[in-house]
Amino acid sequence: TLISNEVDEDNDFGNYRQSMKSGYKWHDLNADGVWDAGEPGLENWVIELWDAGSKLAEATTDTNGYYAFMNLVPGDYVVCEQLPDDWFQSYPDDTGFACPTGIGLGEYGYSFTLISGQHEEDNNFGNWQYGRKSGYKWHDLDADGEWDADEPGLKDWVVELWDTSGNKLDTDKTSSTGYYLFRDLVPGDYVVCEQLQAEWHQSYPNSGFECPPGLGLGEYGYSFTVTSGQRHSHNDFGNFQYAKKSGYKWHDLNADGVWGADEPGLEEWVVELWDAGGKIDEAMTNADGYYEFADLKPGDYVACEQLQADWFQSFPGDTGVLCPIGLGLGEYGYSFSLNSGQHEQDNNFGNWQYATKSGYKFKDLNVNSVWDAGEPPLSMWEIELWKADGSQMVGSTLTGADGYYEFDMVMPGTAYLVCEVLMDGWYQSAPVSGDGIENCRALLGDAKYGEYGYAINLNSGDVHEHNDFGNYQDIGCTYTQGYWKTHSKYGPASKPDATWELIGDWDGDGIEEGPDEEFFLSGMSWIDVMKSPPKKGN
Repeated sequence: TLISNEVDEDNDFGNYRQSMKSGYKWHDLNADGVWDAGEPGLENWVIELWDAGSKLAEATTDTNGYYAFMNLVPGDYVVCEQLPDDWFQSYPDDTGFACPTGIGLGEYGYSFTLISGQHEEDNNFGNWQYGRKSGYKWHDLDADGEWDADEPGLKDWVVELWDTSGNKLDTDKTSSTGYYLFRDLVPGDYVVCEQLQAEWHQSYPNSGFECPPGLGLGEYGYSFTVTSGQRHSHNDFGNFQYAKKSGYKWHDLNADGVWGADEPGLEEWVVELWDAGGKIDEAMTNADGYYEFADLKPGDYVACEQLQADWFQSFPGDTGVLCPIGLGLGEYGYSFSLNSGQHEQDNNFGNWQYATKSGYKFKDLNVNSVWDAGEPPLSMWEIELWKADGSQMVGSTLTGADGYYEFDMVMPGTAYLVCEVLMDGWYQSAPVSGDGIENCRALLGDAKYGEYGYAINLNSGDVHEHNDFGNYQDIGCTYTQGYWKTHSKYGPASKPDATWELIGDWDGDGIEEGPDEEFFLSGMSWIDVMKSPPKKGN
């Protein structure tokens, strides 16, 4: 109320405009607290507005991560973000306002004072999640660096996590499937390397980051950058062991392709190892015939033997693989694929040599079945080699000027019979019946053969000698060559146990020879004389 001449002052009016608070939430992919180009906003996150003690309002971020509180009365406020599980705050940092705890808010927010009409901007929040790093270790059976469907994981292998400064941060052990995992990785740069186990080798990765040497690690690993929330997978490791190839070489005595219990190994024979590109190695057999190729990378190979002079192969037969020709190798070998850690055994080779069978024919002048000094050889006589059962003649040869005969390429492992073909007017004095002697004439059913021959079994490389034949002639005269008469001066023939002097017809001319041909059979009775070979004449 005014009175006359009164001056009423300081009736002022104060006015303000509503203020505004805004900012952004972004996905801080590298968790460095700086909103870098390429890092997106985070949509549908809730930002809370508080005053001195209570929550006043909420705002939800849009597709760009933008939030705003409109129509605010000037004053003091705080904004904090609601933080979902598994998310972390990178911005603001500890220079910001400490938000209320225990109610799901980020640790720090913004405390600010708004004046009339003010628009408080860029109160931004950066957020990130832990990353993961995972992969597998597998048994690379063929060592080709590719994980094939039939190749299993490797359990209980250690994978190491390193930072880029050379510090080992963590380790993990693979599961039964070969899986390893490093959880809760802050975005940043890392390396993973595998610990190699004894006698194992790395096939994958075969290039890339080189792991620290001298620490028992595989040569190569993975260098990678983890970003927020990233699941970094399939950084896999392939591993293999060297394989081995072995076998034996044996002396196949009967050339049947089967290693018999009594057949020995062959020492100092060379076995060659080939791959698709040619010969890569060779091994020498030991005293037992054993050979071995060790430290072989899994893959495809061929093993062939070097044949020695005058030897032949009985095993493997034509079920094996054909070896390269013209290089002195056996005809067949083994083609095989080796897997990791495999020991391919019993790829064996059997070998044999031809046997030789020989003897002589001689003129048995005294028909004693023994080749005595001075008795000549018989040439151009036919000797035949038969299978022991008489089913097949294997060979035939003629005696030489020295009476020698030989069958020099006789297949071992077969029982044989050696028989002579008699010439007209000749008789056989040797061999005589006994062990190892067979009746050729009876077995072969032909009188042209001498009565007896030699039954033999030949093994590989045998040289069977001195199966000799002795022969004499019936000359058709008074005195038969080798037939003897007595001198009566030593007494009558009626005394069978007396000792007689016998004079013979040495050259078969029917004429009793002179004193130079006389000899004495001391202790030979008349009965012994009558047991002499069949004879004509007196």
